[in-house]
Amino acid sequence: MKYLIIAAVFLLSLNVNAAPVGECEGTPASAVMILPEPLNAWGQIICSKYGHIIANKNGWIWSNAGGFRPVMISSQMVQYAPKSVGNESYFTKIEMQVLSGIDAQKSIELLESSFDKSTSIPKVYSLQVASISGKTLKLNFFDYGDSKWGMWCNKECKPDSSFMLLNMGE
Repeated sequence: MKYLIIAAVFLLSLNVNAAPVGECEGTPASAVMILPEPLNAWGQIICSKYGHIIANKNGWIWSNAGGFRPVMISSQMVQYAPKSVGNESYFTKIEMQVLSGIDAQKSIELLESSFDKSTSIPKVYSLQVASISGKTLKLNFFDYGDSKWGMWCNKECKPDSSFMLLNMGE
């Protein structure tokens, strides 16, 4: 029984840092293929015909509030008409850091300006990504424990760009 429990814990730990999915063969060595914590618990890298994408991990849904509109972070960093480029478009930087103090407080106030304030204080993370194109994106993530949110923060954070991260396994 002891070995069965150890094996189960080992297999579950593999899922936390799951390998990218899709057709990743031929990806250049300079591509970042591992997501930092805690993003790796909610998301994964997908190698698609449109380049590498950061999207929800299996069992999670990232969706804009008010309707099912999936959210993903594309390495092409275009809003419309992505090109079929395969593994030629990839991330060169994926970094996540904890925000604290006034930076965290301002981010929380901005996010909660678009809905009811929570009684709990979330842990706030800043995600910065860069692609081979030289373009960069910034998002903030808010971990309330039982709920998680994201918000696009390219030039400035906008509460109307917030999205939910739903754990469908719980």
